[in-house]
Amino acid sequence: MTSIVDGGVRRKVIVDVDVGSDDAWALLMLLRAQELSNINLLGVTCVKGNTSVANVAQNTLRVLSAFESYKTEKPPIFLGASSELIVLKPPTLDEETFHGKDGFCDLESYSEDAKDTNLISKEHAVNAIERIVRENPGEVSLICLGPLTNLGLCLRMYPHVAENIKEVYIMGGNNFGVGNITSSAEFNFFNDPESVHIVLETLKCPMFLLPWETCLEDKFYIPLDWRMNTMGEIQNRITRLMNPIEVKCYREFTEWIPCDAILAAVFLTIIQLLRNLASGMQLSSFLVITPADN
Repeated sequence: MTSIVDGGVRRKVIVDVDVGSDDAWALLMLLRAQELSNINLLGVTCVKGNTSVANVAQNTLRVLSAFESYKTEKPPIFLGASSELIVLKPPTLDEETFHGKDGFCDLESYSEDAKDTNLISKEHAVNAIERIVRENPGEVSLICLGPLTNLGLCLRMYPHVAENIKEVYIMGGNNFGVGNITSSAEFNFFNDPESVHIVLETLKCPMFLLPWETCLEDKFYIPLDWRMNTMGEIQNRITRLMNPIEVKCYREFTEWIPCDAILAAVFLTIIQLLRNLASGMQLSSFLVITPADN
């Protein structure tokens, strides 16, 4: 993998996560890039998505613990939004999701613990994004792997952030109407469409969107058999953590689709081919209709 280093300077990065298994792989790739001095990972911000924000933080700690070769200071973790901007219905305790209730498929135990809680900052993720961008104007790349609630809130609370972020990479949305949470909706954008509207309408910097259908294209096809029986046979702390999780969550699949890891690869790799395409964008929020007073 050829990595971008801007003029010999390490790229400054914040990654916003809702850690399920694909977030975990993306985070591991970024940790490795930091170890190679290609990036400076300034923080991991947590948002509700695949699971609660508290579970996201716990899963992030497990991933950091599994990265056994880590030779530099681990990035701080910031807890962020615990719900989408507009909550239409309370979550149900028995609601079944691809990543389980805890984001890591609800295993009875994990090979890595989440005890290094001193990495969890008391600073809120939204405030942390503003502070880091303010301290490094025009230098911070933001990688968004979950719903855009943290960034949407940050742009509303601190409008100056819109003009001071260097670039934003987003996994979310779709371009052919193929969904993964409904027949036509992608999970991250579906979970907080109002924040998507804020982000796409407000940001002044370059934005790179990885839609759901792109991850399904033949060029990204990875057989699940390869994931489990080739990659999965490598013995280290990462596979000991991730194998049981993905065996369970991919039990009905034949293809491995680590969308967030694909976005991390896009960020870490030099773009060699560009094409100009004409496109439109439509944001559909939820509509609540109530009877008018007589």
